This record gives sequence, structure tokens and C-alpha cells, in this order.
Amino acid sequence: MKHVGIIGMGRAGTVLAYELAQHNYHVQIVLRRPQSTAVTIKAQEFAVKTLAQAVEEVEILMIATPDKVIGDIVQALSVMDLTHLRAVFHLSGAVSIDILDPLRTQKVAVGSLHPLQSMADLEQALIHLPGSTLTYDGDPAMLAWVEDLTARLNCRLVVAPPEMNKALYHAGASMASNFLVTLAAMGSECLRQAGFSEEEARKALTALMRGTLGNLEDLPPERALTGPIVRGDAETVRMHLDVLNTYTPNLLPAYGALGALTGAMARQTGSLPAPQYELLQGFFK
Repeated sequence: MKHVGIIGMGRAGTVLAYELAQHNYHVQIVLRRPQSTAVTIKAQEFAVKTLAQAVEEVEILMIATPDKVIGDIVQALSVMDLTHLRAVFHLSGAVSIDILDPLRTQKVAVGSLHPLQSMADLEQALIHLPGSTLTYDGDPAMLAWVEDLTARLNCRLVVAPPEMNKALYHAGASMASNFLVTLAAMGSECLRQAGFSEEEARKALTALMRGTLGNLEDLPPERALTGPIVRGDAETVRMHLDVLNTYTPNLLPAYGALGALTGAMARQTGSLPAPQYELLQGFFK
């Protein structure tokens, strides 16, 4: 099954279209109201089809639209003849596959295939996609195809258990990815107020964060943890709170909340003795 239609040309859809084409899949871009018969991604030309045309020509449809549009696409598909289609996937990490249930009446396999990767732009996404995790939640009949696709993309596959809470899964992924950017912005604000230029702050902090991520690749979070909280250094933490209150009071709530969580993790693993833990937790209230 190498004929694939991708609905939606956002970041995920664009990345997937290009990557599939590089691995000899025949990819069509599906748009509701095409303005032309072809689009180009990095010098690679793709045919553009309407949804009605695509269901006659492809075997696999992938819905790469915003979450709020998935239901509309399913409704449109449900009144079409889907005899030629083998499967329909959506790429959302948060939306249940139940939204695809109306398509099962036509014996179409359904599932979600979520790329667990940040896609800020095309070039960065293409660099970082290999090695990423694809999370599959769907009909077992399509698992072999998904496994083959995952291997071709040089990704890792996790098959979601039936009881997986997708909202919780997506919340965890969002925190790890989105809040990392927020943390970088917080750190940059402090470094710039301390005297760094914006470029100096960005380069210094990305190198620091890259080192931390390297530690996390090899160690569980509690062993990768460094800094004054895990050391029980109350004097330094108090200094942080004082200087933040003076120069960046907007960052105090986040520092307190994250500090409390960091202290709890250090205490649970035995790194932080009880007296120092209680003292620090008093700072964060």
C-alpha cells in the first residue's frame, strides 16, 4: 500500500508528505478547494486532489488537519464510496480514534498515528523526525503497515494499550516540549537582565539544555537532576527568589511551582534530606 493521500498542509502534513515521497510512497495532497493541480515542497512536486478524487485513487488517507476539523473530514468521508480505501488515520495526539468510527461501516480500518516530535518548521522537523516515536492507536489489521512505515522513517513505534488515556499522554508530551521553550524564554530573560545579549543568552542556554537532554537520554530524571535544590542549598535558592522578586517578579510563580516539584522529586529519591526539603518547601509557598 504505497498510495497515500494527506489531508491538510500544516507542519505535520507537509513533513509527512515530503518524507513519504523520499521513501517511494506515491503521495497526493488533499485540499477542500485546490487552487492549483500541484504543490512543491523542497523541489518535490505533489499532485493536489479534492477529497472526492483522493478516495478513488489512494489506499491510505492521513488526516493532518487541526483537531477541530477532523470531525468535519470524517463526516464528509462517511457519505462517500470508500471501496478503494484500506485505512484512514488521523495524526492527532489528543483526539480519540472513536471519531473515525463512522468509517468502519464501510470496512475501512482506522487509527491514529501521532509523531511525538516538535515541528517548528520544515527543515528542523526533517532533521529531528528520525529517531522520534510514532504512537499508534488503531486497528491491528494495519499494524504491519504502520511498522513498515516506522522502519522506513527510522522512527520508533509505540503501540498504545487499549486503556491509554490520550488526553494525559498529550498533556505529558505538551509539557515536555512546549514548556521547555517557555523555560528557555524564562532563562533568557534572566540572562539578558544580567547583561547578556539576546544571542549570547540563546546560545548559552541551548548548550546548557542540550547537555541536560543528553543526561536525560541515559539517566532517569531523578539522577539527571543537578543544581541548588537537589543539593539542599537553601541560601542559593533564597538568593534566586530575592533577585527574581526584584528584577523579574513575573517569573516568581513559575520558579516556585517548579521548585516545589523539583524538591519533591529529590526528596522521593533520597537525594534531599527531610530538614532541607521542609525548609525549601517553605520558600516555595
